[in-house]
Amino acid sequence: MVREKPGIGVKNWSYPQSDMVLNFAHSSPHQNISTELSYGKRAVHAGSLPGNRSSLVWGTKAGRGCNETPQSRSKSWAGS
Repeated sequence: MVREKPGIGVKNWSYPQSDMVLNFAHSSPHQNISTELSYGKRAVHAGSLPGNRSSLVWGTKAGRGCNETPQSRSKSWAGS
């Protein structure tokens, strides 16, 4: 690595989560308002982007997410 040669140290850490991001356009202005809802170790965030665009981020702890069935997700969210 480039940092190793001059002796620049690096700290590493991980965030044990998985996120799914959706960016979309809409006709009504968002007025630069963002919202976050937390459900235990899971969160949903709606954030404003420039213009009439927004971003929706769904986060969940590692090992959960897109590979689950709708039934297992419903049970895990209900148990939070």
